[in-house]
Amino acid sequence: MSKKIPPAIFKFVEHELYNYEDTKEELKELKEDIAESGLGNLDYDDFSSTESYPSGSSTETATVDILQNKVAKRMSNTIRYIDKAIRELDEEKVRLYIKKYRQNKSWQTIVEEMPISQSTFFRYRKEIVRKVAKKMGLIN
Repeated sequence: MSKKIPPAIFKFVEHELYNYEDTKEELKELKEDIAESGLGNLDYDDFSSTESYPSGSSTETATVDILQNKVAKRMSNTIRYIDKAIRELDEEKVRLYIKKYRQNKSWQTIVEEMPISQSTFFRYRKEIVRKVAKKMGLIN
């Protein structure tokens, strides 16, 4: 039998699953912002010049640029890990994933609609979270 997923990791992964669509939208917006502002094409050797950074210091702006790029990378990785994990699930678990995390249905509704037992629901849910957590490198 599989080792128990630490509660904090379980909650974190479920949070990412529930917010998958929002993360995709936020990433799209962030990439657009980065493209519009020319971030990502910065020459980090030229931070002493404030010409390209009219508001605030160039160091502050460069720091924000770096953080935005890191956030974009983390969001992109999260989306990729979830996508990979979901592609590896069987059809029943994909259906449960869609109903639970995309449609935000209660476990009682899902059990009725699929139809599956309560214990099967919770087992499938744990398997989905475990697969995503493994892809994210949070568990072995």
